[in-house]
Amino acid sequence: MSERGSRRGRSLLLGLLLALALGATWRVVRFALGFPLWGDEAFLAASFFDRGPAELAQPLEHGMVAPYAYLLATWVVTRILGLSEWALRLVPLLAGLAGLGLYARFARSALGRHQALVALALLAVSYYPVRHACEMKPYAVDLAVSGALLLLAWRVRRAPSRGRWIALGAALLLAPWFSYPSVFTGGG
Repeated sequence: MSERGSRRGRSLLLGLLLALALGATWRVVRFALGFPLWGDEAFLAASFFDRGPAELAQPLEHGMVAPYAYLLATWVVTRILGLSEWALRLVPLLAGLAGLGLYARFARSALGRHQALVALALLAVSYYPVRHACEMKPYAVDLAVSGALLLLAWRVRRAPSRGRWIALGAALLLAPWFSYPSVFTGGG
């Protein structure tokens, strides 16, 4: 590889890392601002005041719907950290950060270097993925799960093997416990 090509490759990698850092920083800063819970978040949060893990599988208050694994993870966090806005939103924040990282890996493996940089930069600064990573709703988990499924499917497509097919099959079976829309990603 020429000196110029090597420099270009390093600058693209630096751009990817910068986009990743920008997206992660924006999500963490918005989370740290601790906005008050809004309507749907408060309706969902009401399910955590007096329910245990078994009761979370029952219909939720105020007609709310969320995948059981998301509810269970949030319940565990609230039992450890209390029922604050930050504790209720910690699972979506972690999922939003994981989704950003998963999409970075997928973009780097499925797209050209320039296209991967543009795709990641767009996700890093897009308002709704940032907002949903800081709200007590399962939308950031949906993004992370779809990123994981896309990455697994891409690996199967690139280099099929029994182990990769088994991993993808297992992920497709587990995904709806974390993300209802994952059935659409898995079906695709």
